[in-house]
Amino acid sequence: MLGPRPAEASVAALPAALGLSQLGGLEQLLPYARRYAVVLIHAPVEQLAPLLQGHAMRPLLPLDMQPRGMVRSYRQIKHLALHAGLPSIVAAAAAAHEPFARRHADTLMASLAQCAERHLRLAPLCTRADPALAQDMRRLALLLLSHSATLTPGLAALPARYAAAPAFSQPAWKL
Repeated sequence: MLGPRPAEASVAALPAALGLSQLGGLEQLLPYARRYAVVLIHAPVEQLAPLLQGHAMRPLLPLDMQPRGMVRSYRQIKHLALHAGLPSIVAAAAAAHEPFARRHADTLMASLAQCAERHLRLAPLCTRADPALAQDMRRLALLLLSHSATLTPGLAALPARYAAAPAFSQPAWKL
């Protein structure tokens, strides 16, 4: 058993490394997630991209701040754009008391956004958050909710090109 049953807990974790690749679509997760208002899927972009096709959403990509991290982050943005037709949200975690880390994150996000716009013709939303600050976490949560998808049993999701415009057309945080 994986922990408390859904009726007894507000959070459930489903190990799905192999099962995710066998899904025909996100709608097949509904029986497992119907008791929850929000479902987060944490998986490699290569596994998620086929499932996200046709859904009007912006997946969250954490900014990789390691050496060569911008290249890895750009590859993820490109993979989602080419294989799912989706733009993304790029978030960097940087503590408010670490000015060097904040400047480094800002520089990486600006370069990443510029590369994505130049080569992919899309502008990812870029944001920086301090995990220790509640207001930053609330802002990130609201940003994610405003760019999420609603799964409804029996209804096919609209292709992203027919979906309504996103709630945020500007980057969530000014670079």
